[in-house]
Amino acid sequence: MNEFEKYRLAWKNEEAFERQTFAEPQVRHFMHAQSQGMEQGYRRALLFDMALKALLFISLVPLIFWFDSSLVNGWCLILFAILAYGMYSQYRSYELITNEPGIEGTALDWLESQMRYYHRYFHRSILVSALSSAIVYLSGSFYYYRWKYQGLPDFALDDVVVLAVGALLAFGVSAFAQITQSDHQIGQLQNALTELMDGVDTQNVITRFKQSKARSTLIISLLLSAGVGLLFLFYLIYVRMH
Repeated sequence: MNEFEKYRLAWKNEEAFERQTFAEPQVRHFMHAQSQGMEQGYRRALLFDMALKALLFISLVPLIFWFDSSLVNGWCLILFAILAYGMYSQYRSYELITNEPGIEGTALDWLESQMRYYHRYFHRSILVSALSSAIVYLSGSFYYYRWKYQGLPDFALDDVVVLAVGALLAFGVSAFAQITQSDHQIGQLQNALTELMDGVDTQNVITRFKQSKARSTLIISLLLSAGVGLLFLFYLIYVRMH
């Protein structure tokens, strides 16, 4: 049982859906704003990744004509397949996003559906999204070879290892940063809702949640920037080796 299911059962058991706390206008506005923000965030992230994968797909086409190499052609075919699967998977995830409920729905119903979507679908889509970072690294490396050597240089075993490690680092940094940030923000929201259910001062809970969310976003952004910087440094070292 994941954390969301534990919170959901706790709300049900405590009859939180019927409590006056969740009927307060300020709390309804808070839940509505969080639900809307989550939905828009899902849509923007998925649309951006689908667009990025489409651009990467197009960027790989010239490589097939520039390099007279079965190795590059084989890599491009593999990357084409990964990108096609990624775009299809992200489109399917996009189609499953829950819209704002009609007049019969409540703010809490909508928020619950957005949190359920995160645990069931969006968590997986983050891993699919992180594939884009690895492919950016690989395609960028091939473009670098084209620019410097006008072709594919002779590959030694250490070259292949460095290229593979760089791609794995790009995937890992992207996936770790996105999952860490998203999980932390979802956890903060779940804690805030639990405090509201327990009758803690509404204004205090909402204010602390907003401050904590802003602070965690800044920290994760700095960590992501540091990760990208390390990856770029790794790439520069690789370039200097050649």
